[in-house]
Amino acid sequence: MLFRVKSNISLPKRRQANLYSRGKSLLSLKFRRSYFSLEHPVIFAEVQYQPDTDFYDRFISETTLYLRIHKPGRRWLALVIYPSRSVEKQAGIEFESFMSLPQLQRIYLEDYQDK
Repeated sequence: MLFRVKSNISLPKRRQANLYSRGKSLLSLKFRRSYFSLEHPVIFAEVQYQPDTDFYDRFISETTLYLRIHKPGRRWLALVIYPSRSVEKQAGIEFESFMSLPQLQRIYLEDYQDK
C-alpha cells in the first residue's frame, strides 16, 4: 500500500519533500522547489527482484488509487525495475490493457550488464 512519508530534516516547509514509498524502508530527501512544478511527472517506482504473479495487479491498482485520491494534476510515470526478464510475470487479464500504456516503463538490469 502507498503511504506518505514526510521528511524529518529541518528546512523551511516549502523545501521539504513529501515522498510516497512502498515497503518498509522510509526515505527522507530534500529537493529544489523546481522539482514540484507541473513539468515533472509523478513517478511511481518499484524494484521487483522476486517473481510475483499478482505484482501488476497490485502495482497498477495502487497507482491508480493514488491518482484518484490525490489528483496531482500532473502527468505520471510507473517504473518497474527487474534484474532480468525471467522475473517478470504476466499481468492478470483485468490489467492487460495497462501493459501497453506509455506511462508504464520497465527496465531490465541484465540489458546494462555489459555497458
